[in-house]
Amino acid sequence: MTVVALLWSWWNERNKKNHCERFLTIDEFQFTVGRHVVEWEAHLKAKQGTNFLQARSWQPPPTDFVKINVDAAFNISSNSGGWGCICRDEEAVVRFAAAGRIANASDALHAETFALLKAVEVADDLGVGRVVFETDCLVLKQALMSTSYDYSRLGYSDDD
Repeated sequence: MTVVALLWSWWNERNKKNHCERFLTIDEFQFTVGRHVVEWEAHLKAKQGTNFLQARSWQPPPTDFVKINVDAAFNISSNSGGWGCICRDEEAVVRFAAAGRIANASDALHAETFALLKAVEVADDLGVGRVVFETDCLVLKQALMSTSYDYSRLGYSDDD
C-alpha cells in the first residue's frame, strides 16, 4: 500500500510542477504518503464489511449426526439442470458426495426439491441415519417447515 501511495503522491507532485503550482516539501510529502496509506487501508477495511455479503461458514452437525448439504442448478431454457449433495460428519470429514442430472424440471424450486429427494435416496441407500439436511433454498425450507406450501401448482385442495 505504501508503494502505491508513494507513486500516487509522486505523480500528483509532478502534475503540480507541470502546472506551475506549489509543490510539497520533503516533510509534507512524507506526511502525505503516510496519510494516504492510513486512509486507504481504513477505506478498504470498511468496504470489506459493507459491500460484500459475508458467506456463512459451514457449521458442523451435532455429535453422532451427519450433515448433508444439498444444492441444484436450473436452466430455464431447457427445463433441465443438475443436483449435488455432500455428506460430512461433525469433524467435517466427507462421508459421501453425489451429483446428477435433472431433466424436465418446471422451475428452480422443483430442481431444489429434486436435489433434496435424491440426497435422501442416496443417504437411505448407503444406510446413513441421523441426518441434518441443509439447503440454500429458502422457499424449499419454508415449504418443508410450514403448511403454507401444502399444495403444489399441480396439486388440489379439498376446497376444489
